[in-house]
Amino acid sequence: MRGSVDLPPSPDLFLLSAVVTLAAQTRSVVSPRIDTPLVNRYKDAFAGHLTFDSGDQGVSVASAAAETPASIALDIGMLPYRDFIAFALLGMGTALACPSISDQRITAWEETARTMGCTLATQRGESTTTVRLEKSDTFGPPLQDVSADAVYPLLGMALGLRRRVSFTMDAVFSSPVRHVLAAFGFELHVKSTDQTDPTDPVAKRMRFLQKKKRAEETHAFQVSADFSVKARDDVAIDLPGDEVLASLFVLAKSLIQKGALVVNNASLEPWAVQMLDFVRKMGCKPALQPTRETSFGSCGLMQLQSFELTSRKTNCRPVCLFADHLAAELICAAFATGQSVFRGLEDLRADQPDTLDRLHACLEKMGIRHGEMPDGMVVDGGRELDGFDYIEDISAPINGALAIAGLKCRGKSTIADAAITDRWPDFRQMISSVCEFRAQA
Repeated sequence: MRGSVDLPPSPDLFLLSAVVTLAAQTRSVVSPRIDTPLVNRYKDAFAGHLTFDSGDQGVSVASAAAETPASIALDIGMLPYRDFIAFALLGMGTALACPSISDQRITAWEETARTMGCTLATQRGESTTTVRLEKSDTFGPPLQDVSADAVYPLLGMALGLRRRVSFTMDAVFSSPVRHVLAAFGFELHVKSTDQTDPTDPVAKRMRFLQKKKRAEETHAFQVSADFSVKARDDVAIDLPGDEVLASLFVLAKSLIQKGALVVNNASLEPWAVQMLDFVRKMGCKPALQPTRETSFGSCGLMQLQSFELTSRKTNCRPVCLFADHLAAELICAAFATGQSVFRGLEDLRADQPDTLDRLHACLEKMGIRHGEMPDGMVVDGGRELDGFDYIEDISAPINGALAIAGLKCRGKSTIADAAITDRWPDFRQMISSVCEFRAQA
């Protein structure tokens, strides 16, 4: 595997920018322009709420001038940054008409809304379930610390309601949400509550003695956001490359280490490099070179050096930042020596269909030894695998990871590619340009 690939712009960040544009009641120009079936479905879903005018360089996104519909139909199961987007829309007064949503997900949303002083109303129909915000006059942050996963619905609701909010969370808040809110002129500040002098020799000694307990330690951060201010006009949004596709190329280079592969236009921010961090913990020393700044932070090239695939233990928090990279990590673990453990995935059980069940089915079809835990899964790696057939279209991240696995397996593999080409129409050409393999339609 050798050569270079240029990542196309991220459709997930396009959708995130469009939703914030709607909440801010302003206009944005998102570039580069994306013309894929997936993005076109996003545009169709928001028709009546937003207008999309495509130009040579980008897409002009603006709030619709006419009266907007009372609801919007969204496939919640495959929605990126789902809780932030869903609660932002609910806060705006827009009802969500969900064609596929589990009772477990609705219950979780209702409980989350109650912790912030809001009430949701749910109406079940024959083909869709409609969720709307019923009461928000007592909106406020939860009394206890906010978890890394719960921060997204809280900030989404505050944005939709255009309110101020301040709370303490128990993890570093690294997220594209911080970048896009700042681009629109909203204030969001994160400050550590640890007042210890880092140069204090006593404090340094204490940190050294407690090094083995870091995973159990909690470090609090104060988060303050103000969405009551007027947003900027004509916001310019510059998108980095697709972070999910970057993970697939990291997976491919990890499995096929012969040759030199350069991935260009990749986001280098901590929230975008979950797969890169996964192999870095195995001992990989990637070469990263920032080349430009986008609206979502640093962007540039990455190149992997040879390393040994070994087992890892991963805490997938917050799950919304791991969900689309999880399949790539599981496939990588399947070819690593030892047993890898993935925890913090219980929220995926609330998907409809169950995402963990789907991932287990993928691993079983490939002949990978694996097991379930209440909050995650275990993968036994180190085996050579034969070719396999998987003809169910699940999602681009999952089916794409299976396609990459087929490059490493012995024999022929057949993977459904409708979801892949919806998101990445040039996926086949990109893979063919950097490795030698026979692909049949």
